[in-house]
Amino acid sequence: MATQNELFASRIFLQAALPLTKVILQERPEMAKKYQGVSGTAQFVAKDEEGDVGGFMRFTDGDLEVKPGILDDPDITFSFPSVGKMNAFFAGKPALPKISGIFSNFGLFTKVLKLMLALKIIGRTTPPKKQEDKELMVRMMLYLLPLGISQLNKAGHPEISEFTKKSPDRVFAWSVNDTDIASYLRVKAGKSKAGRGRYTRSKPFVEMKFDSVEGALGILLQTTDMMEASLNQVLVIEGSPEYGKEIGSYMNMVGDLAS
Repeated sequence: MATQNELFASRIFLQAALPLTKVILQERPEMAKKYQGVSGTAQFVAKDEEGDVGGFMRFTDGDLEVKPGILDDPDITFSFPSVGKMNAFFAGKPALPKISGIFSNFGLFTKVLKLMLALKIIGRTTPPKKQEDKELMVRMMLYLLPLGISQLNKAGHPEISEFTKKSPDRVFAWSVNDTDIASYLRVKAGKSKAGRGRYTRSKPFVEMKFDSVEGALGILLQTTDMMEASLNQVLVIEGSPEYGKEIGSYMNMVGDLAS
């Protein structure tokens, strides 16, 4: 039976990381062209005594839908003997699934595989060389972190749930100067919602502003000292600093569960 932490991690992978495959296609038009006309479903499912855990990718003439849940008749199924094995697969560790439907849907399989390989950019421990890849990595990580925190809250993570229950209506935001890379997390009385882009309805309660894509990568990959980054204004935290630290700890929590 899966541990609670394994279930939390699977929630992050299936409902926060896997949906980022859509961002890859949005940010890579040349890649997206190769998916035009592609239709079919790919299921990821892990066996568990308390009930199987899974999610799926559904292509409809190139349009991609990613959702949690288990389908009755997917075209391709990636099956894992446990939730822990599925988590290891998504984290890029040695964990080979049993794949059914591959021979009758080989074209779909190759398309899914390419997206899964591209998704690995969020698990890198070193920055990419190309500027466009650096920007994509930062964008996806800043989308993943607030969504991961929100998903952990909805899954009943004790520490995060306690934080959101005590919180009035507040917005925590992340952004990179001189780019459209931004995301936010809104919390209120136990509820949470993550969003992409800048929150414009009010000034965020706390906003972490990175001076550049390179500056963001240094902090996100933990190769830059936070104190030094703050002194050099690589990272400017506007708002209440103690809450910034708290949100920072939840960011690390998401990263640890997804690694």
